[in-house]
Amino acid sequence: MRAEAVPAIGDRAPDFSLEDLSAREFTLSGTSKDNTVVLLFWSTWSGNSPEALQRFEQFYKESKDRGVEVIGINVDNQTLSDHDREQIRRVVKEKGITYRVLLDEGLRVFHLYNIIALPTTVVMTGDKVSFTLPGWPPAGVEELFEHLHNLPALQDRKPPARR
Repeated sequence: MRAEAVPAIGDRAPDFSLEDLSAREFTLSGTSKDNTVVLLFWSTWSGNSPEALQRFEQFYKESKDRGVEVIGINVDNQTLSDHDREQIRRVVKEKGITYRVLLDEGLRVFHLYNIIALPTTVVMTGDKVSFTLPGWPPAGVEELFEHLHNLPALQDRKPPARR
């Protein structure tokens, strides 16, 4: 195993299956290889996760019809209690999240992707990693969204104005 925090640019994205908030199974390899997939690892207790969730909701609304899929992966706890699940649902509802939210109970995918900071974003173009952002540093966030808006499917669009 490498000492790097997340998969490196150009690496094949590790496949996984997780359930969403409605107990429906999602498998990464089931997404279209023509799509860009954004994985956002987040938690209810991470101070920057709410901002990341909302920023990706705005991006998702603008790009979902252009081959971009955003997937929030909640990594709150090793074991999720009913209270944890309710708290996750509450945050998703309060933030108006419409993209898929998965529960990483057991933190298997968290460890598979070697996540060391929350939130962490992993962007895949096809099945290869094209960008990673551990944490939510302001300069890194702008670089991330510049990368996303420069993807072929979105090149004819201007990035939205910063808030």
